[in-house]
Amino acid sequence: MSQKGPDFLPNEQAHRGLLNWVIGIMVFLTGMAVVSGIQLGLLADGWRASAAGSLTVQIVESDAAKRQAQTDAAVDILRTMPGIKSVNQLGEHDMAALLEPWIGETNLTEHLPVPTMINVSLRPGVSIDLQALSSLLQADVPAARIDTHEQWLDDLLSLAIAAQMISAAIIVMMLVATIAIVVFTARNSLLAQHETVAVVHMLGAADAMIARSFQRRFWSVGLRGGLIGLLLIALVIGGLYGLSLNVQSAYLPHISFHLTTFITLCALPILTGIVTMWTARATVKRSLLGMV
Repeated sequence: MSQKGPDFLPNEQAHRGLLNWVIGIMVFLTGMAVVSGIQLGLLADGWRASAAGSLTVQIVESDAAKRQAQTDAAVDILRTMPGIKSVNQLGEHDMAALLEPWIGETNLTEHLPVPTMINVSLRPGVSIDLQALSSLLQADVPAARIDTHEQWLDDLLSLAIAAQMISAAIIVMMLVATIAIVVFTARNSLLAQHETVAVVHMLGAADAMIARSFQRRFWSVGLRGGLIGLLLIALVIGGLYGLSLNVQSAYLPHISFHLTTFITLCALPILTGIVTMWTARATVKRSLLGMV
């Protein structure tokens, strides 16, 4: 990653150890923002795919006999339409399961005029003329209501985009803060080694060689800090995943991670090392112009 050369700088283990942890915390916060952004993007893609390939028909009728008759008629009509892959009427147990998060385990669905719901799956790449479908259903099923989930999807996508923008802003702020910390530390380290740097410079060392000595130090510091941050991220994600396995709630989505997330997280220590290395190099070379 950096060219080999003599390392004339004294050991600064105490300061380097502290910087490791500071950079590690920055990497941890950046990594959590990256995970959030990637997972939100994957969830949004899943929502789009799910909404694009399905719709729901509700039969809103208080009379049970009429509701069942209209449900049967709606199912027959839907099954004859081209472009529809499958038609599935939700039973009483399915409806009870949908309502359970809000009303708990109860038999109220047996006594309340709960609308009948029919899930309709569309064939891939097929679009349905909703206005024509609505007109066709209204002739024999006046209580039918078609829900394409567009409003629900738009609200979720807007929320996901806003959260992704916040994650991106956090990543940028963490990057700027990390660079600022490295610049400050590199300048202080150069000032602390002013006499050593001056002697080496008088002996014929070029600015590039002196800068390489600093960049090697900061490459290792950045890499170790990145590994610390990655370890903290792994602990938090592992803990959240373990907790999710013990929580049974319809409000909480199943936690899973895409390969993209793991690849990005594993690249963070290397990227951190590169950022700290080149930031330190540029800072030292710029500072050397006015020191010696």
